[in-house]
Amino acid sequence: MHVKKSLTIVVFATATALAQSAGPVNDQETARLLKSNEAEQKAYINSAFDHGLPQASLGTVTILVRERSATLAPVLGARVQQALKSASPIDCFTDKTVEPQSTIMTAASAIAYAADANALKELAKILAIDDRKFGWLVGYALSDGGSRNFFPVAYSGYEIGSALLEAKMTPWIEKQLESDAAPTEQQVKVWWAEALLERTGHTPTAADWANDPIVKKIKPDLEKSVRDNVLRLAAEESQRRAEH
Repeated sequence: MHVKKSLTIVVFATATALAQSAGPVNDQETARLLKSNEAEQKAYINSAFDHGLPQASLGTVTILVRERSATLAPVLGARVQQALKSASPIDCFTDKTVEPQSTIMTAASAIAYAADANALKELAKILAIDDRKFGWLVGYALSDGGSRNFFPVAYSGYEIGSALLEAKMTPWIEKQLESDAAPTEQQVKVWWAEALLERTGHTPTAADWANDPIVKKIKPDLEKSVRDNVLRLAAEESQRRAEH
């Protein structure tokens, strides 16, 4: 398994286990920090990064960043950017036994796990430094495990105005629309219809579709193949909501 993917699996698995576990130590610390003030949360994130995001703190960091992404994703993102720009990355850590590159990737993965607009904002800044190494994380930030409607987060990503971010998002979205794997291709269209309805605030029109930021980016043939289906689903959902 590729190192970068194994690191992300560690981040995702650790955070998920902590979120679902009743373990007495890490869960209590995580719960305490979630209730603490912003300054203490930021100090915890910085200290954990300084020491290479050890396993004992990784899950807590990941959950903190996910639950408080507006304030804490930028903190961890700033540390990643600083280390990436440094001629001597090890100088960015208090613990000089840290392996900088694996810590940087783990931190970036923790940001992706937040899976929201704030995660995409920080990933866009990281991509501006190295889009080849970190671009694959965009799919993780969009999918959030593949169980939710990713289109609202994708729309927020296009609002950021990062060409590099869009260059990673668009092929990923195209792949979901073309895929016959779970979630099914039809489910993805249902999700898009729902997100389009929320975005426009009314039954989407042909003009709404033509001006949609995702429509403008995906391949023309793909856009044509899904347009009627998505607009029909959006109209049906709009009608259901009107009746209830």
